[in-house]
Amino acid sequence: MFTSHMYPVEGTNELTKQLIAQGCDPADSSTWPEYAYSIDDEHFVYRWDWKYTLIWESPCGLMHRGHGQSWGELHVNGVYHCKENFNPLFRCPYPGRACPHRLQGVPLGINCEFHLAAHEYDPAKEIDEIERRRRDAAWRQLEADRDAHPGYFQPCLNMDTASGRIAWRLYNCTGCQNECCPARGWAPRDTSPVNIFYDLEIERVDHTGLIPDVKRTITKGLKVFDKPIARTDAELALAIWRCDPQSHVLPGMMERKLRGYTYEGHDGIGLIYRRRYNHEYITATVTIRNIYVAKQEQRDLIADLEAVRDGAEVVHDSDRTKAAAAAKTDRRKQSEIEKAATMLANGNRAALWSYAIEEGDSKRVRERKQEMRAAILKRAEEIKAKREAAEARKRAKGEQLTMLDMLGG
Repeated sequence: MFTSHMYPVEGTNELTKQLIAQGCDPADSSTWPEYAYSIDDEHFVYRWDWKYTLIWESPCGLMHRGHGQSWGELHVNGVYHCKENFNPLFRCPYPGRACPHRLQGVPLGINCEFHLAAHEYDPAKEIDEIERRRRDAAWRQLEADRDAHPGYFQPCLNMDTASGRIAWRLYNCTGCQNECCPARGWAPRDTSPVNIFYDLEIERVDHTGLIPDVKRTITKGLKVFDKPIARTDAELALAIWRCDPQSHVLPGMMERKLRGYTYEGHDGIGLIYRRRYNHEYITATVTIRNIYVAKQEQRDLIADLEAVRDGAEVVHDSDRTKAAAAAKTDRRKQSEIEKAATMLANGNRAALWSYAIEEGDSKRVRERKQEMRAAILKRAEEIKAKREAAEARKRAKGEQLTMLDMLGG
């Protein structure tokens, strides 16, 4: 076992085997070569400064001078790749090309196995130089696209700069501000912010009694995305999902919320996608209705009244979100009042300093400070009165005990 970059590695590395065969002793420093040293009197490793002088070569003839940090050193299929084993891994500068030598299942694309070079170093085959030329070509192409297509402001994240291929993926487009899309043949994009809304109907049938108990709940105006996206991307995503709900071009958020539902036709209001859950005594049917793209939720009061008339409970997600936000604001306000009132009841007048009206305050800020100040003063008086009542009860109890002691004596 030898240690590579502060963690142990099973077995003896190839460098140690080579040097021992040449007569070097890991326990005797006088036999060590200038480019290696022993770390545990049993194994050799390269000296730190010597790593940058080694020349590595790939099976296809690419080269790399030096080694760098521990990236590229890892176990793959039971083999440990590192410089001491003469098989470090480096990132291939042509990730879009098919290659029979590329290792499979290696993270971060560091999947090309190099060996000590058998040929003279050629700077034109240096992988860092090839990568630099590829990036420069990509930027030149970006500048040319910007000049040829007005409204193209930022690089398209769907484009593979290594192979030049491009495939539309919605999760790469959520923050895009380009007015034209290279992934769709430079088609114009409507960047107005919208969301995908849908209604969720849950019908639970309880069979535990003699008569099945049916409960229907309809939640309207649910959003697929937490933040708005461009209208063009939303409409295209919805069209793709309607054709293929399992399509991987959709972001995970849309897949998690909508995947698994089966298309069951049109009910006159909207497309029906349904999912059923069967338990021992309860059958639940979850139905997605009325999927649409819009800037904000579209409410239909007549449809809501008809659903209520049919025995369903109708809830709008925006109302529920607003109520939750208002309750959270109220809790924070009450906590702030309680904290300041407690300080004031203890005699600390600094509790009111934050609510002093200043010259530059707006009318709304003045009203809020006055309201908070009045609430704090009122709560502080209640705390003082409660404390005084507690002290009075304590004194009365003490006096009663004293009288009992006197009578008993």
